[in-house]
Amino acid sequence: MSVTVPLLAIAAGVGSAILSRRRSTNWQPLEEVLFSTALGLGICAYVLFILGIAGLLRPIAVATAALLLIAPATYGVYRLYHQYSVEVASPESPSESTSPSVTIGGLILSVVLCVAGVTSFLQCALPPGAHEWDSLSYHLAVPKAFVRAGGLIELPTDHHSYFPFLTQMLYTVAIMAHVPLGAKFTHWFFGVLAAAAVYAMGRRWTSRTAGLVAAVVSAVTPMVLWEASTAYIELAQTAYVVLMAHAVLLYRSHRTGADAAVSGALGGLALAVKTLSLVPVVLLSAILLFSKPKRKHAAVHLLLLLLLGAPFYIRTWALTGNPVYPFAYSVFGGKYWDARRAAIYAGEQRSYGLDGRVVSVGDDLRPARRPYVSPSAADRLRNVILAPFALVSLPRLFHNYNDPWPLATLGFLPLAFFPLAFVPNRMPPETRVLAILTAVWFAAWSVTMQYARYLIPLVPIAALAGAWGIEALRKQYRSIWLLVLVAIGLQSALVLDVAVRRTIEYADAIFNVSESADADALRREVNIYDSAQWINHQTPPAAGVVLFEETRGYLLDGPVLWGNSPHSTYIPYETFRNGSEMVSWFTKHHIRYALVNLQFAPQAATPEGSAKLRGARTAYDYQRLFVSWYQKADRYGERWRALLADALRTGEARVVEEATFHGTVVLALGRSK
Repeated sequence: MSVTVPLLAIAAGVGSAILSRRRSTNWQPLEEVLFSTALGLGICAYVLFILGIAGLLRPIAVATAALLLIAPATYGVYRLYHQYSVEVASPESPSESTSPSVTIGGLILSVVLCVAGVTSFLQCALPPGAHEWDSLSYHLAVPKAFVRAGGLIELPTDHHSYFPFLTQMLYTVAIMAHVPLGAKFTHWFFGVLAAAAVYAMGRRWTSRTAGLVAAVVSAVTPMVLWEASTAYIELAQTAYVVLMAHAVLLYRSHRTGADAAVSGALGGLALAVKTLSLVPVVLLSAILLFSKPKRKHAAVHLLLLLLLGAPFYIRTWALTGNPVYPFAYSVFGGKYWDARRAAIYAGEQRSYGLDGRVVSVGDDLRPARRPYVSPSAADRLRNVILAPFALVSLPRLFHNYNDPWPLATLGFLPLAFFPLAFVPNRMPPETRVLAILTAVWFAAWSVTMQYARYLIPLVPIAALAGAWGIEALRKQYRSIWLLVLVAIGLQSALVLDVAVRRTIEYADAIFNVSESADADALRREVNIYDSAQWINHQTPPAAGVVLFEETRGYLLDGPVLWGNSPHSTYIPYETFRNGSEMVSWFTKHHIRYALVNLQFAPQAATPEGSAKLRGARTAYDYQRLFVSWYQKADRYGERWRALLADALRTGEARVVEEATFHGTVVLALGRSK
């Protein structure tokens, strides 16, 4: 928090200062606070991006930039404080029913929202663990590499490093300040921003109660609650998409240039967070453009959309020849990639969700994900219809199949509430826009990559549409309010039970701010932690490490390469005739150690291999297992396995026994001198 709070204050102030010249008189103070903060965070991220491009991503340069922003930020914060204090001091006219049942229900929902926020906030104090694979692999690992290099560098074996990185640029501040958990708190605040945006939309277009319902539904969605405690990026994407939707609706209602400009800027920032924002951003821009805006307003919207959305894609295009690398390889190509790897990657993307076969309950209980069957056009239509129900009943199919756990689902509330938007008569135009956006976005998702996490930004949009239906029905049927509270209470109890239990289980690491407590927490969840720590403390800082069967390079302090060949063509395995040539290539590129995680070796996926791995106890056991598994490993399609075994046999590599345990083998590369 020592880094996150100043960052947020500067961001909110800078955003407010910018909007002071193009604000709308129709904005409520809360809306202006949200627009200012979201815009300011994006501007701060781009300042860091520019410093990184210039090779100035260093403490002195970042501190200088912060000092230069303090003056406008102070002015902006004063404006926001003045605007909001006026709203608090002014009397409000009643705009909705304040019956006792609604008041009590609102109190209950507020308590649930606070518990969800506090629980996820506390878990931000935990170091990233077993379920936070992407944080350890690239959301935090790539910013750490940027900070180590003092600028934006290429990481050729990690294709994620070429993705849009707006949110991760903010994470560099926490890493640079040696408080990496500040990145988690930054993402948590994006979740708060998203929840507040949902509430503001509900309050503006329906009622405060509807806004509160939508905010709570979003907050107790299992995946959302979990992501709020991680250094991922989907909650940042959610905040920008929801606020863009709000700005588009405001433009349709008031036709001001400020709304057109803000919607374009927020859409651009959403694209800079994640490429998959393209679907909602295009849909929302089309909704604005089809509402017959003034030409000047449309031009400003599109200009800001491109200005704030394009820079990361331009960088990727310049570096790889492909603006959306490694996707669309057949169209753009791209270095360090080829058709075989593109096919493997596309196959992994397709493997989630429903395919050409009718799904059954047994598919969610299989020991391994069933082989993919290409769907026909009729199958795709069927999947669009079945996907909402399958998401609830068979969540494992839509997530990492080998990592099932209670929070790896979207829950049942979006499915239960969204259809209620269509029950009452005379759906308001704003709700109609949200309903259309939800339907088209979900249909696009269901025929492409059906990964549940990619629907997180859609949850609040669907919840808002459903909340309007709840509000309309509540006025006719009082019992509907009780049913809504029961449904929310049921999912909240299930989700918060898991979150609270985890908070209690790791209370020592959460409340005991010490390296030893964090180390104990990591040691319990990440099997490579002790090996990584040995490398960090016993090897030269410039000695690079190649990771095999593993990608969580954030745990290492030095340079890292991902070794498995599907990641890139950067390591030319096809040209190596033996292990000696491979080791020679690594040492020429300053890679002195290899870390092999046998836990994710292909043999470990078999019952026999898993039993052997569990039975290993000493470094000798792991070395023997490594040799027996990898000496004829070409049959798994990766030459490096046999080459590494050959290097060990010829003395070009040797096992570092004191760093080899918990299923992790560490090898020193090159002959000992």
